[in-house]
Amino acid sequence: MRRLFGQTILVCLLFSTLFVAGKGNNITSEYHDSLRSVYLYTEGLKQIKINGDSIKGDSCFTAAIRLDSNYAPAYYELAASRLNSKNTQQAIELSHRAHNLDTTNKWYLALYGRALLTGREYETAVGVYQKLYKLDSNNPTNYSILASLYEQAQQPYSAIAVLNTAEERFGRISILSEMKRHLHINTRQYDKAIEEAQKLVEIAPYEIENHVVLGKLYGIKGQDSLAVVQFEQALRLDSTKITTLLAFADYYKEKQNYLGLLSITNDIFTSDQMELAEKVSRLKTITSDNDFYRSFYRQINTLVATLAIKYPSEDSVIKLYADHMLASGEIDQALNHYKRHIRGGSQNKDFYKAIIEMESYFKHQDSVVLYIEKALEIHPNDPDIYIFKGHVYSRESMSKALRAYYKALKYSKDAIMSSTIWGYIGDLYHANISTRVFGGLNIRRSYNAYDKALELNPENVFVLNNYAYFLITIPHPRSSREESLQKAVEMAKLAVSIEENNATYLDTYAWALFKSEKLELARKVMRQAISLNKDKSPELYIHYGDILEALGESYLAEIYWLRAWENGYDKAIIDEKIKMLKK
Repeated sequence: MRRLFGQTILVCLLFSTLFVAGKGNNITSEYHDSLRSVYLYTEGLKQIKINGDSIKGDSCFTAAIRLDSNYAPAYYELAASRLNSKNTQQAIELSHRAHNLDTTNKWYLALYGRALLTGREYETAVGVYQKLYKLDSNNPTNYSILASLYEQAQQPYSAIAVLNTAEERFGRISILSEMKRHLHINTRQYDKAIEEAQKLVEIAPYEIENHVVLGKLYGIKGQDSLAVVQFEQALRLDSTKITTLLAFADYYKEKQNYLGLLSITNDIFTSDQMELAEKVSRLKTITSDNDFYRSFYRQINTLVATLAIKYPSEDSVIKLYADHMLASGEIDQALNHYKRHIRGGSQNKDFYKAIIEMESYFKHQDSVVLYIEKALEIHPNDPDIYIFKGHVYSRESMSKALRAYYKALKYSKDAIMSSTIWGYIGDLYHANISTRVFGGLNIRRSYNAYDKALELNPENVFVLNNYAYFLITIPHPRSSREESLQKAVEMAKLAVSIEENNATYLDTYAWALFKSEKLELARKVMRQAISLNKDKSPELYIHYGDILEALGESYLAEIYWLRAWENGYDKAIIDEKIKMLKK
């Protein structure tokens, strides 16, 4: 038997080779002509089904077609092979040929339909599945595919009609009922969608998803008490199922029932079916609005406590809990919370940074130094810690801050970070230009540092903004005042183009224009800055008032100066401005 099987493979390959070479007259005459294609087709099936060799199988099918170009089964098998190998266009052509040769064969038509769907030729596929819908009317799949194609073609009512026919023929099938409900929702036939969902609940009352779907539909219709009943029934069947909890949470959010939302969120947080990262993300979203935070502080406190109990050693939760205490004004408790985890062995540098920042706030300088050095013992080559050390020392010792920043440069990871550090060095020098001995030198050092920062990253917006603002006040040592102002305008304009809706950058640009006596453009830019001034920075109001006063609009200038005073600007300066204005 094994010997004979090997011989048939050789015959298949011989047939294929001879036909390619154009030598059909040399084919063995062992079989009658009418049986040759059948023989090759059969051998092709053996190769694929028994031996798993699709290449030799395809060779046999190709040989069969060369003998008889109207032999539909070989076209069908070749089409199926091409579809499996992702050669979609050939699959479409071959399956179409097979169907044309035998239009009553539902298998050929079904394969043609599959090939068209794979090739995304949906318009042609509609006609094919309309035929298949009639030719193979006992196959529910044909109904669902035709309905999907009608929906794709934006013919939802035709799709619903097909699904109704399927229901009359087969009874209620879950997947088809779900499709029909979806179509009813899309066509705003909510009552019919509810009717479908109610029938599914009656048929399968222990299927959780049926209750969830019905609850969602009641919610859409505004029948909230019925919606809650269905969601609660779903939770009675399985109180831990995450999809049910999420659907219930979405319902409460849509209805702006925040107490319900926060209660369900707590159940979600106790579940093991959701990753911690997703829980943390949800809590951050909930607490992002300060008014909401204040209104539902007690409920949010419960959520935070739930996570802290469930994940006591997770860094993200430790930070969330500390942030929650800080938002509550409990700085001492947050500080002790971080210190407790540091003592427990945590090496998270962000925890050290938080401790250093809070100790700086309390002006506990000894503790600040202690925790900086502890952090550097654990992370001796971390530029972030050196940057942070520079920030801390910049308040009291320029030399110590500079040493820290230069250390950060040594361990900098890339040009972007180095540019940022040079920017900090420029800011530090600029903050010390009033010193009696080194004031002039520090101006040059400041601008040199900014130049290095922009060499490394020409789009460093912080440096562009600060550099521009300082040039307005103190010209560059190697430039005239006019050249410095022009440079300031260009830098500020670039900063605004990189970050368009930043009120601070717009203020700098407007102020540079004002000092360059481009008053109308300065007013236009400053008006935009004022509209984005969510923090109500008094400097922006002062600047706008000065621009308006220069344009002769004294009444409006006084209004904005007073607004600056209301938001914390020095009253003596405001009084002097108004006094000079009235003179």
